[in-house]
Amino acid sequence: MKGIGTVMAKASYEVNTLALKVGPIHERLLRHFNDMHEARAAGDTQTIEELEVLVPRLLDEFESTECRNSPNPGWLAGKMRGGWNLARGDLNSALQAELTGFRYADEEPSAADGDDTQKNRRKSVSASNVADQLWRMGRAAEGLPYAQLSVELWPSNSINYLVLGITAYHAGFKEQANQIFSNLRQAANFKDDQDAIAKCMEFEGELLDMTDLPAVRDLLEDMGVK
Repeated sequence: MKGIGTVMAKASYEVNTLALKVGPIHERLLRHFNDMHEARAAGDTQTIEELEVLVPRLLDEFESTECRNSPNPGWLAGKMRGGWNLARGDLNSALQAELTGFRYADEEPSAADGDDTQKNRRKSVSASNVADQLWRMGRAAEGLPYAQLSVELWPSNSINYLVLGITAYHAGFKEQANQIFSNLRQAANFKDDQDAIAKCMEFEGELLDMTDLPAVRDLLEDMGVK
């Protein structure tokens, strides 16, 4: 179980919800994003400075190589730039990058066979990320339509409901948020190290600011927070 110090230390977590197999540079970048989240939470200035030098160069290399071979390079580039800027705490740049990714996903042509599942999932991921940036910037009401769209496009993705619940809470819809977190509590398996929704919840320190919701209090108890 996680202690309260761990939950408070990590405000976010980079998860490859689409299980993308892009290449080794992509995998390294995702690890570095989480390294930056942890370094900022711990006040590790040396690691922060090292990553600030390393990651931008790696992103440039990624965009000129592996990214070009993905189904929608513009979407993936925007998503990755957004993830990096969120990790380093630059919310405005993160939002602009995610909006760029969302636009590329929205403008993506439909599949020849009529199956737009992957297109919709890419758009869903971007919509959820945009909502995440907006509520963090104090603009939850603007983010709520994006959070709702992400769920509509990919209703089986629990991560989308996590972002929707947090966004709804900060937009003033606390009853609806409580129900969402109650459902998520049933879905999460905190004993499974590979459970994505459990991982995300453990990295969402913002839950500690939402303890007026009974479902959030129950979740924190499940996570070992007393």
